[in-house]
Amino acid sequence: MNQAELKQRMTMLFELEIESVTELLRILDDERDALMKHDPHVIEQIAQKKLRHLDDIEDWGRKRDALLRSAGYPCTREGIMRYLAEHTDTGLDGHWRALEQLLHQCQQQNEVNGGVVSLSRRHVQRALGILRGLPAEQSLYNAAGNAEEIPFSKTLATA
Repeated sequence: MNQAELKQRMTMLFELEIESVTELLRILDDERDALMKHDPHVIEQIAQKKLRHLDDIEDWGRKRDALLRSAGYPCTREGIMRYLAEHTDTGLDGHWRALEQLLHQCQQQNEVNGGVVSLSRRHVQRALGILRGLPAEQSLYNAAGNAEEIPFSKTLATA
């Protein structure tokens, strides 16, 4: 494969990856909204859509890796960076930076969504504990500044 074909294919793959990752970021935003609304049906639909997009992104990455490998570069971030450094005339460095930025935004949004899930889970666990009459856990800080679970019980009613 000549350099023009390699550049054309790399450009196409980067554009497809950017498109897929941009859509994944939109899906993660939708997921956050569904998590905040506690809508399990919508959350399930979004989870399936997210998995499909992750599969697409992995597929584009495998194709990019195969292209790098065929050009004699390792299939690593360093391999991509070396390719970009040796082919500055391709304009692909902007595509790569955009892709990295989008992936970073996806990671941040996924962490936010994980926090929402964790908070909801703690609320449900506390509510279940109260319903079961179990002592609740109250998080306080100790002298070292670390969170420490302090058990306490509260009687809701007596007969």
